[in-house]
Amino acid sequence: MNTTTKDRPVTRDTAMWPEDFSQDTGFRDRLRQTVDEIGSRKRAGLIANVKAEMITKYIDGKAKPTFFTVRALATAAGVGLDWLAYGEEHRPTPEQDGPIDHDLLAMVIENLEERLTQFNVNISTEKRARLIALMYEHFVHLEEEDRRRSTFLNRLLPM
Repeated sequence: MNTTTKDRPVTRDTAMWPEDFSQDTGFRDRLRQTVDEIGSRKRAGLIANVKAEMITKYIDGKAKPTFFTVRALATAAGVGLDWLAYGEEHRPTPEQDGPIDHDLLAMVIENLEERLTQFNVNISTEKRARLIALMYEHFVHLEEEDRRRSTFLNRLLPM
């Protein structure tokens, strides 16, 4: 979905927050905690569809994350968007929402990216995120042995 402002078009990849909270040290501390929950800057980058170096720039206040980047990281870490952006609302504990299996999420993202690259498939960030969520939901309920044998990805992205 694209909208326009007087200066430039706004797309999902460039949508910014109304105010610049990237210089807020509280935000940067919460972002650091969120990335730690995700497991690494590399994983956070995969989730947000940016390089790990960009995650570092966000944490250091040298770059402004888009709304969609902040939302993706908050969702992956199981924290509230308001908490991450503004420090509001209580941060849920893993016991409340259930922990994210970071290794499984990384495997899902890596497998999807390999498959998309292998078949030269280019999809929007939104569709990619939905595929990741769908795949994660499928695999999270399977035992390790069943995960290896699953043909779920093949059915989603046939050869």
